[in-house]
Amino acid sequence: MHGKRCILLLLLWPVLVVAQHYDLASELSAAAGFKAWRGGSISLSEKARFTQSSTRYSQSKTAIVLQQNILRRQLDLYDLRLRLGAGYTFINRLSDPYTNPYYENQHRLMTQASLGWRYGFWRFTTRLRAQGTFRDASRGDYRYNPKLALRFRLSAAYALPDRPWKFAAHTEFFYRANDPRGAFIDEWRTTAEATYLLDRHSSLTFYAKYFHELQQSNPLRMLALGLRYNFE
Repeated sequence: MHGKRCILLLLLWPVLVVAQHYDLASELSAAAGFKAWRGGSISLSEKARFTQSSTRYSQSKTAIVLQQNILRRQLDLYDLRLRLGAGYTFINRLSDPYTNPYYENQHRLMTQASLGWRYGFWRFTTRLRAQGTFRDASRGDYRYNPKLALRFRLSAAYALPDRPWKFAAHTEFFYRANDPRGAFIDEWRTTAEATYLLDRHSSLTFYAKYFHELQQSNPLRMLALGLRYNFE
């Protein structure tokens, strides 16, 4: 019986390998945040990603996000912070990279709510985001457009006392909302990062992000190493 299982596994191994894509990517990004009004902020960001062992430009994202703190006086008693936000992202990306590669422009609208809790040098945050990505139907054949998704993220961060370092970890799930095949979780991402404070307003963040597609015919497994400059 064990011999038959080994033979079957050897026969299926090429199929299992072909059915998945593995990649090592790199990302470069910059973000700036400004306090625009009482309890509100505006952030701008730009990110570029390189895939296929970091040798090919894969996508860029230009985003603007507006956020507003609400119930601040009431929640400060419990070291909580509740934020509502909305934003727009312009995306230039490489679509269908393995069979028929082409670049297209996409537009994404999103709304989100996040709740953070501070405990000493720790900060824990949960965020729920709803987004719709409008794709170029003249370039690709899409079963549905826009692509609607819910994203749920959990984060934990620790700032070293009297040191210019902060460490954080995030895990996020993507819930595909309007696929004709049904609604399901189609991606999971996990990020570990370290931030070095350059001064009171700027910092550098080094991170490793793991992409894990779920319930896809050709799922992607990708590790991205990134560097981000932050200004506030």
